[in-house]
Amino acid sequence: MIDSAFTLAEAQHEIETLLRTTPISNQPAIVLEWNREALDVFVHCANTLVFGSPGVPVLPTWMKAEPPHVTIESITLDTAEYLAKRGGANFGRVMIVPDSVSAYSNMFGATVKIESHPFVQVCAKSLPKGKYLGAIAVVEDKSRLPLQLGYLSADPKCPYHPVFGGGRNGRLVR
Repeated sequence: MIDSAFTLAEAQHEIETLLRTTPISNQPAIVLEWNREALDVFVHCANTLVFGSPGVPVLPTWMKAEPPHVTIESITLDTAEYLAKRGGANFGRVMIVPDSVSAYSNMFGATVKIESHPFVQVCAKSLPKGKYLGAIAVVEDKSRLPLQLGYLSADPKCPYHPVFGGGRNGRLVR
């Protein structure tokens, strides 16, 4: 189930079992809550781009699928795997567990690299205002079940179109 999930709700039982039974770091787990509607728009835009055409940037190195073969599944799994390569493990496309403080920091730095990549920005401009590909949340206390998530908001002063943000009403939720 976790391999096919796009939101915490779809895999919550499995994630909570993993957190109870797996020795993981003291760093908060990161949960990605994907927005299928925004992903549809993003993927459609990505698949219409023709490389070599004016204004079409190169594909990010972390994306394995190339247009016109980008799917919701490929973009979300590629993103989770890219973030986990910063030092940790991903469980499907919805949860990443950093293995150190520096890995935790590096993962958030990598989200900025994803968001600011020219290819991502071309596709992100097709998203409706206020819509994001997904929200990022932090599991603040792994021992507390059901999981309590702190959602991270997009920076309103961001110089580019953010692709991660929103959460619940766009605010940090505790």
